[in-house]
Amino acid sequence: MPKLDISIKNHTRKPISAGQVRLFPVSQALVIQVPGRGGLVWNRPAAVGVQTPGEEARFIPVYDYTRLAQVLILAAGLFGSFLIRLFLHRR
Repeated sequence: MPKLDISIKNHTRKPISAGQVRLFPVSQALVIQVPGRGGLVWNRPAAVGVQTPGEEARFIPVYDYTRLAQVLILAAGLFGSFLIRLFLHRR
């Protein structure tokens, strides 16, 4: 069986200047590789870096509410199917 290579990588893109403030997006990639067979790459926004003159860069996290909604819908579906199976099994 081929060994999976799983890694999480953070990527910073070229900064965007707005006046004296520099903004730079940070993305996160989950990389799953199967040697000789291909793989999967899943990218998502992770944060926005903000750098102003005379201060350290700070990072503002980006929350993925769509992914949270998808996970909640999946969990509700699994829980609902569990309840239906439980009630039908009792009859």
